[in-house]
Amino acid sequence: MMESVRDANMNMIRVWGGGVYESDYFYELADEYGIMIWQDFMFSCSQYPSDKDFLATVDMEVTQQTRRLQHHPSIAIWSGNNENIVYVNMNPDYDIHKKDYIELYINHIRRIVLQEDNSRYYVSSSPSNGEADQLEDWVPKNGGDYHYGDYHNYEFFKPVWDWHVWGDGKFASEYGFQSYASAETMLTALNASELTYPIGKALEHRDRKFNGTNTIDAMMREYA
Repeated sequence: MMESVRDANMNMIRVWGGGVYESDYFYELADEYGIMIWQDFMFSCSQYPSDKDFLATVDMEVTQQTRRLQHHPSIAIWSGNNENIVYVNMNPDYDIHKKDYIELYINHIRRIVLQEDNSRYYVSSSPSNGEADQLEDWVPKNGGDYHYGDYHNYEFFKPVWDWHVWGDGKFASEYGFQSYASAETMLTALNASELTYPIGKALEHRDRKFNGTNTIDAMMREYA
C-alpha cells in the first residue's frame, strides 16, 4: 500500500481516529518514502467522558503513542479526534459535553502532546478551524469552516465530475464517495452471484449507511 502511495505521488496519509495506531513498520516506510502522516488519536464520531478513571487511561495512551511516534520525521501533525466537535454541537446537553470535550482534548491530550513533542502542531479535532478554535473557546459552531483549518467534504449528491462542487477550503483532510467494500472483502461473506447489478438484498444488507444503496444506484445511473 505504501509503495502505491509513493508511486501515485501522494504526499500525505491520515491515520483516522476511528481506526488503530499503525505499526512501527508503517511509520518507518512513511519516513523512507517521504510520506507525511496526519496522526489522529483514537477517538471518533462520539462523545467521551472526562471522569478521573477514564482520563487516567487516556493520559497513559497518549503519552505512550506520542513517545513512540514523535521521532518519525513523517509525523506532520497531531489531531485529538475525528469529528467530535460535531457531536458536542448536536447534543441538547451542550454545556456538559463542551466541558467534557475541553477537559479531554485540551486539558489532557493537548497538554501531553505539547509536553512530549513541541515540534509539531496539535489540533483538537478534524475538521477544525485551527488556531481560530481558541476564539470560540475550543468548540466552534462550524468546526469545518472553509475559511480556516481543514474540512471534510462528501458532496457526492452534486455533479461529481464538476470540481467546483468540492469547495475551496484550506485543506481537505477527508473526502470521498459512497461505496461498498472491495469485491475481495465482500466475497468473504457473499457468493459471487450476489455481487450483481441491480443491487440485491444480500448486498444491500451490508451497506450500513442510511440510504447508501440508493445513493450508489443513483450515481451509477447518472454516470454509467
